[in-house]
Amino acid sequence: MKQEYRELIKRFTVGAVVLSQLFFVASSAFASPALRKEFKPSSEVVPLQGEVSFSHGSDPVTVSLRDTDVRQVLRMLADKAHLNIIFHDSVSGTVTLDLVNAPLVKVFNYIMSVNKLSYWLDDKTIIVASADASKDLNLNNQEMVALPVKYVDAKIIADFLNKNIFSLNRPGINSSQVAITNPQKNEIIIMGTTNDVTIAQRIIKKFDQKPSVTTFDVKYSSPSEIANALCSIVFGTKGAGGGGDDGGGGGSSSGASSSKSSDNTSFGKAVVACSSSNTVTADKLESIKNNAYSVVYYPDNNQILLFGGTKDQISLAKEYIDKTDIKQLQVLMDVSIVELSETDNKSLQSAWEIHTKRFNFKLNDLSGGGFSPSSEGEFGARPPWPYTQNGGFNYISTDTFRVINYLNFLVSNQKARTLTNPKILATNNKKSEINITRDYVKSVTRQVTAVGVGSTSVPQSTYEIANDAGVKLSLTPTITNAGNVIMDIEPSFATPYQSIYEEIPDGQGGITNNLAATLLTRREMKLKSVMVKDGETLVVGGLLENDESKQVGKVPFLGDIPFIGALFRSSSVDKTKSELVIMLTPHILRDDEEMVNFEETVQKNEDNIEIENIENI
Repeated sequence: MKQEYRELIKRFTVGAVVLSQLFFVASSAFASPALRKEFKPSSEVVPLQGEVSFSHGSDPVTVSLRDTDVRQVLRMLADKAHLNIIFHDSVSGTVTLDLVNAPLVKVFNYIMSVNKLSYWLDDKTIIVASADASKDLNLNNQEMVALPVKYVDAKIIADFLNKNIFSLNRPGINSSQVAITNPQKNEIIIMGTTNDVTIAQRIIKKFDQKPSVTTFDVKYSSPSEIANALCSIVFGTKGAGGGGDDGGGGGSSSGASSSKSSDNTSFGKAVVACSSSNTVTADKLESIKNNAYSVVYYPDNNQILLFGGTKDQISLAKEYIDKTDIKQLQVLMDVSIVELSETDNKSLQSAWEIHTKRFNFKLNDLSGGGFSPSSEGEFGARPPWPYTQNGGFNYISTDTFRVINYLNFLVSNQKARTLTNPKILATNNKKSEINITRDYVKSVTRQVTAVGVGSTSVPQSTYEIANDAGVKLSLTPTITNAGNVIMDIEPSFATPYQSIYEEIPDGQGGITNNLAATLLTRREMKLKSVMVKDGETLVVGGLLENDESKQVGKVPFLGDIPFIGALFRSSSVDKTKSELVIMLTPHILRDDEEMVNFEETVQKNEDNIEIENIENI
């Protein structure tokens, strides 16, 4: 019994000391100026703490305490605010305060924060417990309130509330995650106190904003190029956000940010060039996972839509489009592609024939020879000497025996010229291509499949068709301010060179030759930054191809005899030479009228275009 009286006297004494210090400091504050800077509450858009309905919460209080029991201090503040107070047995510790003219409610929240305490306000009663104990008491889940969300996905805001507001120990705010969603109506449901609902309403009002939709009309450029440039230059979505570590003053903070850009995701006729959420994670805090902006372009109607973005970003995007979406000069390229080919052939052939009344004998160095019987009356009368019919020469001629030699010497020369004259309209700094090619069988794959037991196998052939045999020309013109045209030119010329055959059984004991592959010979060239004046012609040559083949045939043994062996030998020499010449004449079109006039002129003279002195190139 004595122990209880002693404890009561001790508490009364401590309370008296606290009150005396409090009222002493408060009264002395009016008697002399404070030696410390007065506390001035800062204005915040969304206060991240609950509001206690103190009847005198705004009254200034000057407090100076040293290692005072926290329960006694909170009891004193509750008494001054005319509130009841209940302490959980988890509330313990001391507090040291030194505040001048601070609002009563601020002092209360400061004490709750530094001592890691939580409180609930029920009418005129405050219940105080430690932050850890408050999670098990479940006193915060007092009501369920559904809050509508108009423009943003409710889940995004609910996640933000749970991770940044309710999961942290903040005065007057639930330390448990109490925000859930109703997907059917896009609502956020708060299972907590009035303070929880109030701060959730403030967060929703802050983030549930109607996104701005800005439309840009693209007149002269490609909307895809402008949209991708906006993503890269204006918004910087090509680069990934990085993490950082910044320390100072004995503390540290770390964070990581991330942004994403879509790789031209298309939805119908709309194509999303990029979108970004610019999320950042710092310690226990996370950004709201809402798209900051999205850049969408419509290829069919040449429009770009910017969803979201700040006013400054929208202004910067508009300025960029105004300066880049300008009318580009065009170049009408008159292209002449000429292939000059020349073929020389020199052949010397020698053949022998022996005729008697009983048989005929032919000896040819290339095709061989053989015996054949003479028919009655075939030998005929003795021919004159020299015998020159059918290119033959009569060496020995009697009534019963003749020896005839055939000599054939041929020199041939062929020249050919293939001309194509396409015209292409190219835009400044845009790559254009001319493709004059044909299809061919590149390779053949065969697979033998057995039909049945004892039956003949049937080969199945698969043909690979290619289409790169012919002429290809790609060029990129750049128009200078001086009226010249700088071109990057890449001509390519491919022609069939050789056909490869393979022997395949025909299923009837024979062999057939079937195509296996086709080889091409290619001539390519790359020219960079070639300057040509407007209306002048650039001649690109040097794409040469030379092919020479020599074939020698002879009669065995006889063809190897010196001097005389020349009569029993044949030779053939083939030489083929071809050159591809490309002539480019750029015409800069500065306006639509000039383009129409030029097309009319080209149409009138199209049939009269000739290339003069092409053999001298």
